Amino acid sequence: MEWTPFLVPTSPSLPPEVVRKRTIQIVSWMAGFILMIWLLGFLIGMPLFIFLYLKFQARESWAMTSIGTVVAAVFIIGLFDRFMHLPWPLTPLSGMGIPGLPPA
Repeated sequence: MEWTPFLVPTSPSLPPEVVRKRTIQIVSWMAGFILMIWLLGFLIGMPLFIFLYLKFQARESWAMTSIGTVVAAVFIIGLFDRFMHLPWPLTPLSGMGIPGLPPA
């Protein structure tokens, strides 16, 4: 594998269309992740993103998706909310009565 001056890996086995498609997919997933955290906050957005990514992008089974999501949610809530008592920033949907979002 050779590297161009802009650190873009080139490989004779992958056509540029595949590289472009994969790049658009991962950038879209990252934009969705940021949007979910902005709209729903970390406590809902991160587990929801993990669930959606594992199920639709990684194509994991329902069991693996559920286990991964629950483990991540327990870790996030347990460490950051219960143990460290981090204050969660308000989201655009705060105060709408959605469980898990910080009150306005």
